[in-house]
Amino acid sequence: LCETLKMNGEENTNDQISVRFLNRLNVYLSSNRFYEAHQTYRALATRWTQQRKFSSLLPILYESVGKFSEKGQNLIAEDMAGLYVVALKASKSPINCSVISNLKSIFQWMILNCKSDSQERFLNQILEWSLEVSPEYPRGHPDLHRMYVEVYHERCNFHSSIFHIMLTEDGQYIGKYLAECFLKYGVPSELDIFITQFLLRYLCNDGEKSVASDILNTYFDIAVNRPKKYPLHSFLWLLLICLETKSLPFFKFLLKYYGSSLSRDPLFTEYLDKISKRYFGVPLQENNRTSNFFGNIVRRMFLNDANDATSSTVAQLASGDANNAKSNNIPVSKPSSSSSTASSSQFKTFHDDDALD
Repeated sequence: LCETLKMNGEENTNDQISVRFLNRLNVYLSSNRFYEAHQTYRALATRWTQQRKFSSLLPILYESVGKFSEKGQNLIAEDMAGLYVVALKASKSPINCSVISNLKSIFQWMILNCKSDSQERFLNQILEWSLEVSPEYPRGHPDLHRMYVEVYHERCNFHSSIFHIMLTEDGQYIGKYLAECFLKYGVPSELDIFITQFLLRYLCNDGEKSVASDILNTYFDIAVNRPKKYPLHSFLWLLLICLETKSLPFFKFLLKYYGSSLSRDPLFTEYLDKISKRYFGVPLQENNRTSNFFGNIVRRMFLNDANDATSSTVAQLASGDANNAKSNNIPVSKPSSSSSTASSSQFKTFHDDDALD
């Protein structure tokens, strides 16, 4: 890097100082003088930020994380990771594959070596940079969230991965991921409960209905290996049409018609109440207190077990007691895999007219 510095004109003195900084860094690191090396990195970052030399600064800061971590200096490496993101923000560097790859490597290291509050602080710094360069994504760039999903999945932290996958805005990617997770960790009898909880929660968080439709279709295409009737599948498909058409009477009809299926998990009522308020401006009727109490307990258990692979992915599934649920004979067939438009939305065609009689 020193050889690439241009020494001409008024910048000659500044570049010579920068070269001395870099040479000093090598001496400090080779002799394990970590405090001096840390302060030198910070001074160099300040100087090159003022000089707008981000093309040289960014790779140095990124490499410094690895150098300090190899020496066992995790706190200093953590600080350098933060400086790297600060430099990204100051330089207004766009979100691209190269930067995301660097951030992924740093975050993978932090997951193994840093406390949760340090990880959260790092993610908040990344979010601030994302909002700076991609303000059209107020919750962070989808590619960043996809990176988080990959990192958390590697660590079997499915609670966090499912949280971030909601923000990737790619229905087919989400549906495939959910299906693969369920087939590996889920209870077969709760295949429909898992996707129902996810989609209802997704809609509560202002998820796009077209994305929700892609999630639903992709999930069932992968997860279902044989024809079978899933009333909750039909309910979700009709619910998306209902929200698109903004028909409150239809919404109430669906809740009544599929009431026995929706009673399989007490969290469904909580989510549907939020959906009713969000899309129709009216709450559902007051629910049974026992059901709400049970639902809250399950939700707290799920949230508190964020780092446990089994409970974090399947806790939502386990909250619905499929084994004790009454059998459902609702005459609704699985929606066809052929797509058609319904009120300018992308939904599958419903073929069983008897279900609405």
